[in-house]
Amino acid sequence: MIPSAGVAFYNNEQRCATAFCIMAIFCACVGFGMRKIKYAAKRYRPGEGFLIVIFCWLFMIFIGAMPYFMSNHGYSFVDCIFESASGWTTTGSTVIKTPLTQSLLLWKTVTGWLGGMIVIIFTTALLPYLGIGAQKLAITEIPGPDLEKMAPKFGDIAKITGGIYILLTVVFFLLLLPSRMTIYYSLIHTLSTISTSGVISLNAAQGNLILTNYTQAVLMLAAFTGAMNYFVFFLIFKKRYKTAIKNYEARLYILFFLTGGALVSISLIKSGVFSSSADATGHAFMQVISFGTTTGFRMSDLSGWPTFCKTMLIVLAITGGCTFSASGGIKVIRFVVVYKLIIRGVYKRIHPKAIKPVMFEKKPLPADIASTITSFVILYFGVFMLGSILIALDNMDMETTFSAVIASISTNGAAFGLLSNADFSIFSSGAKLGLSLLMLAGRLELYPVIVLFCRSFWNPDKAKA
Repeated sequence: MIPSAGVAFYNNEQRCATAFCIMAIFCACVGFGMRKIKYAAKRYRPGEGFLIVIFCWLFMIFIGAMPYFMSNHGYSFVDCIFESASGWTTTGSTVIKTPLTQSLLLWKTVTGWLGGMIVIIFTTALLPYLGIGAQKLAITEIPGPDLEKMAPKFGDIAKITGGIYILLTVVFFLLLLPSRMTIYYSLIHTLSTISTSGVISLNAAQGNLILTNYTQAVLMLAAFTGAMNYFVFFLIFKKRYKTAIKNYEARLYILFFLTGGALVSISLIKSGVFSSSADATGHAFMQVISFGTTTGFRMSDLSGWPTFCKTMLIVLAITGGCTFSASGGIKVIRFVVVYKLIIRGVYKRIHPKAIKPVMFEKKPLPADIASTITSFVILYFGVFMLGSILIALDNMDMETTFSAVIASISTNGAAFGLLSNADFSIFSSGAKLGLSLLMLAGRLELYPVIVLFCRSFWNPDKAKA
């Protein structure tokens, strides 16, 4: 909050400066008090771990909403909660029609950047303590080398990946400096893309920003990097270059974008939306990367794009990036596993007595891992359907309703229909809170939020078999 307070003082935003200072002091007091409390070292049960995770995120969202609420700009508390949830979960959508002040815009991008880092640390360091062993996590998320043989503990991996995240932020910030943007907007863009939050796309008009071809290329490269499997960067850090190049998910990730970009390019060229094939191809790949990484930048007017292109972008947003990344969505590796399970199911229908294991990198995929991934994908679409039913109570058209839910649960932030201008303020307060919950659920891989609605979570002794 201190950098945002500094920007507020510099721009004479007195209300914002006061809000940031008050909340900074409050957070410092809370942090100091927490350090004084002595905790007994123990291994938490999965239920306790989930509760700690969800409580911390809800606390961050509440704290993040206060600067908006205290800025005296007339934002309702529900709108402030939505903005904060959108920032922390790297969704980037907004319900505020007027441009944010520079200090609040910086705050939203900083929360998005911190949210991206927290997610990476969460997946590399905290998940094992929520009941998923190191071996199982390594196989489930990234089949390949044993992580424990490459670092003494997951905490070390988290420190290294966190350091890589910061280093990449600095690199892309320096790459944007030669562009026609100011230092401030170069920083805003960098924080928005490396975290895959895409916040600046909703406020681009504030600074009369000129996105040159060079700037757009850097932004898309940053978004692509932010959604890459950070385990690959960890392997490079450990000088395991051959292993990094052979990473299965990373290769599939690149293939997905090349295929999606080619299909969207062909559709745009045939439809004649752009004057030249080069322009159509360039815009196609930019939006494919934007949606596929769940960054949600809108560098083109998508309202006139063919339905096929919009559908492809939505599919890419649902798919998302890699595991161990700042990206949202289901993740590439899970889609591949489900695809192989479907192929196996069809084969077994034809050859009922055949024994055909699901092979992954020339190794059979354990049944419990296949079951876990399948359950997650089914749960993901189940939450999507339930969320769509609830948001439909606002009586918006189907395209607006579905794309709003997808934009939230995938943390993509960009939608179609009445949301083509990225204005989520059209929804009621109840729908805004529902979308905020979907953002949080999608960001935390569903389970930490879903378990809160399970009776066995609150009464483990009375859980039914």
